[in-house]
Amino acid sequence: QGIGVDLVSIARIKKALKNKNFKSKLFTSREISYCQKRKNPQVFYAARFAAKEAVKKCLAGKIKHPVSWKDIEVLNNPDGSPGVNLNSNLKKQLKNQKILITLSHTDEYAIAVACLTKK
Repeated sequence: QGIGVDLVSIARIKKALKNKNFKSKLFTSREISYCQKRKNPQVFYAARFAAKEAVKKCLAGKIKHPVSWKDIEVLNNPDGSPGVNLNSNLKKQLKNQKILITLSHTDEYAIAVACLTKK
């Protein structure tokens, strides 16, 4: 079991998005597609960035290899709630565990909390 939280400045992510490599290094094509369809994509990128950081924190000490940004994919579940897809290697290491996340934001900040729990 584990828990992680991260708070991100939306202005910081908006600035980072000006770097053409930022999106492709941190986000999957499905995440990019989702965020780009939104009115203020920087808000959605910031929330997903915070979620990836929170997931990394809740996995600290439980995974044998370093976790890369794209090993964690944050998409919406069919009901609209946020969900986490992990690459197959991480799924194997976590066996009978799952990650729950929640996201929120204001005009200035995005926050995410991730919790590793039993299935």
